[in-house]
Amino acid sequence: MGAVSTPFWVLTPAQDFHDGRALGILSSCDNFLDYSTCGPYGADPTSIPVPFWRVSAILYTLAVVLGWLGLLLSIAMCYGFENMLMYGRYGFFLVGALSGVAMVVFFGGLDDAFVIDLCNTSGQYDLGDCSIGWSAGLGIFSCVLALVAPCISCSVTKSEEAPYSD
Repeated sequence: MGAVSTPFWVLTPAQDFHDGRALGILSSCDNFLDYSTCGPYGADPTSIPVPFWRVSAILYTLAVVLGWLGLLLSIAMCYGFENMLMYGRYGFFLVGALSGVAMVVFFGGLDDAFVIDLCNTSGQYDLGDCSIGWSAGLGIFSCVLALVAPCISCSVTKSEEAPYSD
């Protein structure tokens, strides 16, 4: 969720003694070193300048909703609903898969005219003069974590008796 809400996915190069711009899925900064220049692209999703980024925003929204549902299922399992364990695992794996697809879609939008003007890109998945920001790194890390955590949880078994019972 933090990766989606911050504008530091793609950083443009500095020009004319000004620091570069920061571009994100939902927002941007005119000067990536001055947070007061950051803000959303607009009030509605159609104001996101790159169509691929709109699709990415939708996929990330689905991933966040599924993540919250998975969290609720995990809490329910703590109160005796062990039969929901598999649904929680699949839910978190789906969160990771949706996040991964959303990242691929986001970077696929680098060939849009909006990004070409700022980064001198030559096609999809080409950063041109721009660089990847820390929000993209956070998105990649959270995607990997959401894919690996359900796999690790498969090896965890419930113990039959409490470890400190008398």
